[in-house]
Amino acid sequence: GGWDAANVYAYYGNPIQMPLGAWPGKAMTKDSQGNFYIDLPKTYADSDVKLIFNKPNSNVQFPSAVGFDFSLDGHYAKDGLK
Repeated sequence: GGWDAANVYAYYGNPIQMPLGAWPGKAMTKDSQGNFYIDLPKTYADSDVKLIFNKPNSNVQFPSAVGFDFSLDGHYAKDGLK
């Protein structure tokens, strides 16, 4: 999608826990094909972690609300489909 960089914000629970830190979360690594990735613990799947991806230094994020359910296969397309 033309992003030079991307962050992932993760949260779960009540009260809200933010394992990757406060917004905007943690910087992701970009590979030579233009995909972004980050290694996350498998235990996130047991904690019902939600993920929101955002473009640094902007208000662009997806999904726009709630977040993706963390999935062990970890593939999320820019159009918002898993």
